[in-house]
Amino acid sequence: MKHLILAAALLIPALCTSAQELKTYNTSNYNGQAQTSQQECCLGEEECQPDKEEKPYVHVEQMPEFRGGQQALLDYISNKLKYPEIAKKNSIEGMVVIQFVVKADGTVGDVKVTRSLDPDCDKEAVRLVRSLPRWTPGRQNGRAVPVYYTLPIRFRIR
Repeated sequence: MKHLILAAALLIPALCTSAQELKTYNTSNYNGQAQTSQQECCLGEEECQPDKEEKPYVHVEQMPEFRGGQQALLDYISNKLKYPEIAKKNSIEGMVVIQFVVKADGTVGDVKVTRSLDPDCDKEAVRLVRSLPRWTPGRQNGRAVPVYYTLPIRFRIR
């Protein structure tokens, strides 16, 4: 019986008739609990796209680039980085690795610390990356797409 319900749940979205019709279907999960799912049907219209943003790519034909190139990015980081006073006082040095998304419009979003050093240094690295100006976006099949980008930021007391 569970397999029959699951098969029906998988077939129902194919029955949509309108190009942008949004339907709600009640199905049951493997535990027998009712759950509601929404499926948008796009039949025959190329411009019909889901409302949510496109998922970021990891690799694309043309990777995003900081305007001015890699050296301009390094210069921006060295000029704008504010070493946290408490980290200086405690002689904390090292690297914070930040992952973010360069969106299709070139803005930076979804900033995350993937390698932590110290909470204060992590906050400064996130602040710095969020302050980055627009990038030249990555391209796949000739169109701008969101792309993940990883940036190591080194904290060194001078």
